[in-house]
Amino acid sequence: MSQGGLQRNRSLPMSYAIRKSRLQKEIGSLLAIYELPHQVDFRKPLWSPYMSCNFTKQRLAAFKKQSGQCYYCGSTMWLKNQKEYAIERGISESEASRFQCTAEHLVARCDGGKNSYRNIVAACHFCNTKRHQRKKPLGPPRYKEHIRKRLQQGKWHPRKLRDSSSPQCS
Repeated sequence: MSQGGLQRNRSLPMSYAIRKSRLQKEIGSLLAIYELPHQVDFRKPLWSPYMSCNFTKQRLAAFKKQSGQCYYCGSTMWLKNQKEYAIERGISESEASRFQCTAEHLVARCDGGKNSYRNIVAACHFCNTKRHQRKKPLGPPRYKEHIRKRLQQGKWHPRKLRDSSSPQCS
């Protein structure tokens, strides 16, 4: 049985099918306005100002400039192949995820920082997220100093995750 071109699923009430139809029409009109494809995967962001092509290039440039080392802790990071990174170091993929290369704004965009090569450094995911989880995030130089002290005390990355190429083992 159909009503207005809708195939009714007998396990759902008719009101659900009507609401679903209205929602599909609204989404369809939004897609037409913004000239987006009609089949959209809503699990992935359509667009983010923080993930532009230029931003990706700047993260890659920072990664290369820093020789793949985290700006804060000095650990070797991975850029593209998490599984390979984990195998090389004898750790799990979930443990390797903390060393994913992320772009870090030295001066936050909300504080007037720009998406420029001078303002973006490469930092491991762990250092980047920990910095922003603080109630009052420290400025980059003070945060770097804080992490270096923690590394000297052996209190930043777990012992099994420290690699010989980072300064934390010295």
